[in-house]
Parts: sequence; structure tokens; C-alpha cells
Amino acid sequence: MASERKERLKIARRWTKAMEDVVKEKLQLGWSPEQIVGECKNKNIPMVSTESIYKWIWKDKEKGGEWYKYLRTGHKQKRKRYGKKDNRGLLKDIKRIDLCHREVENKE
Repeated sequence: MASERKERLKIARRWTKAMEDVVKEKLQLGWSPEQIVGECKNKNIPMVSTESIYKWIWKDKEKGGEWYKYLRTGHKQKRKRYGKKDNRGLLKDIKRIDLCHREVENKE
């Protein structure tokens, strides 16, 4: 089994037009890159890794492409805080030290 794996890994998997066509077709059907690679592996169709598919999708997005929209979930957007002031990190019912009586300063 080890020799078989070693031989199989010698085959350099490069992104081809045929792979791109398969990926585009499956993405339009709502498949994830993991599902695409799994299906190709089951049917002995040569395919690059899921990471390579994601890299291709994000490169396409940088060039103005739309393939990233076919992914099931996108990158999580950070929520911007507009409007009212944020009260995070403030303690309630705390007396500020600069508002304390002057007697406290001379305490020994």
C-alpha cells in the first residue's frame, strides 16, 4: 500500500481547463469544494485539492470574478458599530478616584 501511495503522489496535479470546468459546473449546483474533491476521488477523476480550489476562487474574486458567490458561506463580515457610544469595558457603580474626598489622599 505504501508503494502504491508513493507512486500515486508522484503524479503532479496541476490546475487544468477540464478541472476548472468540473469545478464551475459543481459550484453552480451548490456543491462545496470538499464535495467536489470527494466526488472526483470516488470516480477516479483527477482533481486538485480543496485548498487549490479555494485559492482559485479567491484569485478570481481579486480579478473581479463572481465565483466566490457560489460558496455556501462567505467570509464572516465584521459588524461595524455606528451611532450610540459603546459601553464595553466600563464598570457600573464605581467611584472614580479623582472624585473622592481630599481626606483619602492623606490617609496613611
